[in-house]
Amino acid sequence: MKQHCYFTCGPWSEWNYISSESCIQERKCLDCLDGREKRTIHDWSDWSKSFSNKKNLSLKSLREYIDWFSSKNESEVRYLCTKMDIVYQNINTSSNIKYNFVNLIIYCHNTNRFEKLINVLKNNYQYKPLSLIDINSLNDVNFNNLSFSISPNDTCLKVRKCKRCGEIEYNEVHNFTEKKHICDIYEICNICGKEKYIETRHKLTNFEYESSKSCRKRRFCMNPNCEWEEFDDGNNHTWEDWKYDKDGSCETSRICSRCDKKEATIIHEWSKFIKTDKGNQFKECNRCGRLSIIDFGGKWQGYAKWTNNNVDYWELSLELFKPGLFSTNNIRGNLFVTYMYNGQKCYTEEKINGFLDTSTGELNFKGKVINSQTKYKSDEFSGFVIKGCTEIKGTIHSFNNGEIILK
Repeated sequence: MKQHCYFTCGPWSEWNYISSESCIQERKCLDCLDGREKRTIHDWSDWSKSFSNKKNLSLKSLREYIDWFSSKNESEVRYLCTKMDIVYQNINTSSNIKYNFVNLIIYCHNTNRFEKLINVLKNNYQYKPLSLIDINSLNDVNFNNLSFSISPNDTCLKVRKCKRCGEIEYNEVHNFTEKKHICDIYEICNICGKEKYIETRHKLTNFEYESSKSCRKRRFCMNPNCEWEEFDDGNNHTWEDWKYDKDGSCETSRICSRCDKKEATIIHEWSKFIKTDKGNQFKECNRCGRLSIIDFGGKWQGYAKWTNNNVDYWELSLELFKPGLFSTNNIRGNLFVTYMYNGQKCYTEEKINGFLDTSTGELNFKGKVINSQTKYKSDEFSGFVIKGCTEIKGTIHSFNNGEIILK
């Protein structure tokens, strides 16, 4: 026989318990000395009833005590009501003594007088099961749904024991019955009172407007005891057609005929594409004259008038980059400036970076000092393309401010 298998062990021997009181089984590799495997296999008894926890034992004892007390007469129940300061008529709903005694127990449990009732019973009616009732373990039990007609020995806690090693397992096996509270569906065990939420089932109306002047819709549960409701604040408006606010303007508005809410937007009436002599392409709104620029560039000349009354001649060469696939309306580009200072032409070209908003014709460029010998800087040049892409009118913001018209 080998000392050990190099890959996987096998073939294997039969499984065998390692001792008569153990549930651990072992098997060995028949081809080597090292190969061993273990597993645990219990020999369980059948599930049987158990009262090993306080709740189950307390419920068993309470049911036994109710059965014992049922042999009393009605005057005993009346006496207990007197001791508990309870109006007898509140629990006297039957000629059956057991039924009325159960009503008294449920009434006291629901009104936080259950512990007092147990103490009164202990002082007046000694019976052994009463001493086994643990009041705290029954605080969360719903007595209204408990069955007191079943055998006291019925319990939800089951137990089984391994016949070999003596290990014990517990399991809860409930006797659930479906109950409904308003619209909430529960399963409730009639042995131990355990509750399990299942779902909520509303019987809903259709969404309807709250009023003739409201655009909010509402629906609700038709159960008269249920207060559930839901609102739809979405787009439930009844809009009239868009209308221009005034002549020469593209501002439009519409009104909801139900709630009078107003919305506004811009709707242009665009011309066909137009191409200028410089090759710039645009379209123009027939109502307000707004431009939508497709292609723009070229050289532009004009005079800049500063606030200190100096006048400079400017020549701009605009170079715009082509928009990308996912570009916005802003097309970036460079502005090259050649200008005359004090009547003399400066040949230095300065580049200013910026963009053109093709939807408005707005230009915005920022750069550096135009000429270090002057106090003027091209910190900001802004303006608008006007007159069918034939002029640029704007302002220069620098050490001084200036206005400029380029053609």
